[in-house]
Amino acid sequence: MQEFLDIVITNLGNLNIKQQFGKIQLQELYFMATGSKSLPLFIGVATLKNEMCFICRYQESLVPNANAYNIKNTAMEQLFTTL
Repeated sequence: MQEFLDIVITNLGNLNIKQQFGKIQLQELYFMATGSKSLPLFIGVATLKNEMCFICRYQESLVPNANAYNIKNTAMEQLFTTL
């Protein structure tokens, strides 16, 4: 029997965020993937300053750590091969 897992993938695209605020300059951006607590795996992607940001959030009670890491690594490999 094959198991299926719900995965949500979102791509915010190229973010046009102001990087200079007077004397303050944005150096790094961190974002959090949010969604329903019933979602076992959520992958978020965004681009800022021509750099891709990737986040993978998962429910430990629903997805074993090893599976989540394998899914994350596979997704990242596929992103890198398409660039």
